[in-house]
Amino acid sequence: MVESKDIALGIAGLALSFYGGKTNDQFLVVSGILMIILTIYFRIEQQDEDIKILQAQINTKSELNRIWGEINEIKNAKIKKRD
Repeated sequence: MVESKDIALGIAGLALSFYGGKTNDQFLVVSGILMIILTIYFRIEQQDEDIKILQAQINTKSELNRIWGEINEIKNAKIKKRD
């Protein structure tokens, strides 16, 4: 999900670039483009962190499922021993 600050930074960078192009100020054009690139970079970095968190959650869930499976096997073995 795109956050509002990302949208605002992108729009500000785009506006800065257009204004720099209108006034023939290369510094403003480059600053606007740099702002857009940094916004994209920070968003990708945030998504990478989110992916790492999701992978950790998936690993935890699969490990819990494995442990519950072992517990059920032990319970079944105890029930069979009683019979």
